Amino acid sequence: MNSIKWSNDPSVLVIHFEELVGPCGGGDFDIQVSTVQNLAHHIGYNISYQRAVNISKKLFGGTTTFAVGKIRRWKEVYDEELMDEFKNAFGEHFKELGYDYEIDYLDLVRDRNSRALD
Repeated sequence: MNSIKWSNDPSVLVIHFEELVGPCGGGDFDIQVSTVQNLAHHIGYNISYQRAVNISKKLFGGTTTFAVGKIRRWKEVYDEELMDEFKNAFGEHFKELGYDYEIDYLDLVRDRNSRALD
């Protein structure tokens, strides 16, 4: 998968849906704000925390980009047979992109962020 190759390039900032959707989509506001700040920094802008908060508050809703816009929605939609197909087709890539079938992605981000503060 090309996205795996790109994710290892230092000029690429990988952002997961779960990091950007925020609480309206089942995510975490602090992670969302941090992601907005990281994105701005990556493209050459240094924005204040308050500016990132203001942007984050306006990110969710008002578009038809996503069917529902909620994290973990796949657990409601995929039956066991479809999940097995997905794992067989993309399982290795899924994990390479930082996901895990058993552990909630936001828990992985929180753990990574808390280790960075130590």
